[in-house]
Amino acid sequence: MAHTRTVGEVFRIVVDNSTLTMDKDGNVTITGKTFTTDFSDQVKHWGKVIDLNPSR
Repeated sequence: MAHTRTVGEVFRIVVDNSTLTMDKDGNVTITGKTFTTDFSDQVKHWGKVIDLNPSR
């Protein structure tokens, strides 16, 4: 079963110090203190450029 919601230009979820933001241009930003992932199978990542620890 799929659920779809269409919103305006920005969709943002805020929980205290954690934020998930998605905008109409396809940008997704996750902000918080710690980011943890745990998978039982493969993790695949595609991107034209992948910056690890870029200067701000």
